[in-house]
Amino acid sequence: MRSSPNFSGPVTVEATRLAMRVGALGNGPLTMAPGSRLNVQMDDSVQSFGPLTNAVTLEGGELAFYAEYHSANMQGPITVATTGRLTNEWDLRPVTIDGPVRLLDCSTLMVGGVGTMQLAGPIHVEGLARIDTQVRHPAGLTGQKPVPITGRIVAQSPNAVLDLLGSGDDFRASIEIPTGNTLEIRRWGQPVPLMVTHAGQSVSGNGRFVNDATFALGGTLSPGASPGLLTIEGDVTWGPGGIYRWEWDSTNSQGAGIAWDLLDASQTLNVSATTETPFVLQLVGFDPLGVGSGLTGFDPFQNQSWTIATADQLMGFDRSKFQVDASWFDTHAPMPTQASFSLAAVNNTVMLVYQVPEPSGLAIILSFAMLAASRRRW
Repeated sequence: MRSSPNFSGPVTVEATRLAMRVGALGNGPLTMAPGSRLNVQMDDSVQSFGPLTNAVTLEGGELAFYAEYHSANMQGPITVATTGRLTNEWDLRPVTIDGPVRLLDCSTLMVGGVGTMQLAGPIHVEGLARIDTQVRHPAGLTGQKPVPITGRIVAQSPNAVLDLLGSGDDFRASIEIPTGNTLEIRRWGQPVPLMVTHAGQSVSGNGRFVNDATFALGGTLSPGASPGLLTIEGDVTWGPGGIYRWEWDSTNSQGAGIAWDLLDASQTLNVSATTETPFVLQLVGFDPLGVGSGLTGFDPFQNQSWTIATADQLMGFDRSKFQVDASWFDTHAPMPTQASFSLAAVNNTVMLVYQVPEPSGLAIILSFAMLAASRRRW
């Protein structure tokens, strides 16, 4: 089929196979019924035909991409109502799903083909859903490319479960759990530890995460959607190079989990970072007005402390295993030269401690004027 770009009505592909260029069915919503397959030609030797932007609902059908000369992507939203399949049929160019994917309760999304198919957009999980990367294409006998899952997994229900079937995925997704929701990651029906070990990968939100979680090598823990409380019901490991992005709204007096970020680890919080490769606590002042005014409620001449993590058991804690990155404060909330941040353990609680020396009144004024442009605090 050629192009009918001006058509914007809904199209349902029934139990048949249909081949088309991008845009041939217009820009309206597409529904793939059981037994249907839509082969989408994404380019030719001269040009790419652009991204597929239609909203697609998979109700048992398949969307197959053919990209021979140019990388291709889909920007329209995908809803998987029952079972659906996405495939990259040529081992020549990657196909990236940039648009949001919505997995309804009891749905299964099968992803594969012989070319690289990347899930880079947000994946919204409503109830129990599955992503299946088992090899099914005949050419898979020569080796199917991995399926990178690099977007955000968003829990959209109080009992969201994402079950990964097969070994063909490369799971590097971030996790977002809004207030009141819970997320569990499984593989073949069993809960598995989450390794947050890639730069840009994070776990955030005010909800509850059921799995064990390790933060290392640039992976980030970021409770709340601004300052907030994140509960992790499994074991938590703060490993080498991991990051805790800690936000504080100094204008709010309601305490931990509301005015500033708090991690509640229901089981063990283990610190496996080292002095040579510490775990990084990145301090950020939250500005509710968005005007860059800094921490208006922060008094840089008063000793202060904040509870930033609680656990049933704390293991491996040593303040030398941490680096406190207070560069945001240097820019937005200047402190006396000798002021410092550090971490302390009190029973099974991790505290952020701010200490300022007690010089004479004149020395206070002088030290405040001599701000450190860049410091590394431990």
